Amino acid sequence: MMLAEISNGEWAMIIINAAIGIIALIALMKKTDVKVSPQPLEVKEAASFVHRHEFEKHIETNSQTHRDIFSKIGGVERGASGAIERQVEVVRKDLVIVSNQVAGLKAQTDLQNKQLERIEKTVSDLPGKIVADIVNSKKL
Repeated sequence: MMLAEISNGEWAMIIINAAIGIIALIALMKKTDVKVSPQPLEVKEAASFVHRHEFEKHIETNSQTHRDIFSKIGGVERGASGAIERQVEVVRKDLVIVSNQVAGLKAQTDLQNKQLERIEKTVSDLPGKIVADIVNSKKL
């Protein structure tokens, strides 16, 4: 599907879905840490887990990556919206031109129909005039 084929309703759904995703991401990022103290169970392989500092660094890297991605998506949406608006404007101008041409053709058709009516009336009256001329010529 090309961007030009996407309707306004579909654009609205895309924007709404993106907004919901952003809100969910913000809510996830603001979620508070829950700590259980004292630890009820000993974790057997604690050495294999990542230290909190490394984990938070990983979260920050992922958060930055997500911000970059959403920034790029926003740029694409703004660019696509501008392109769609320009294309719609071109179509509107073309529609005005076609509308004017159709109006001109309608006026010409109306004029030709009136001329055809006059010609038809003249032709339908011809046999009577010819007969009248023949009758009148015999009287002379």
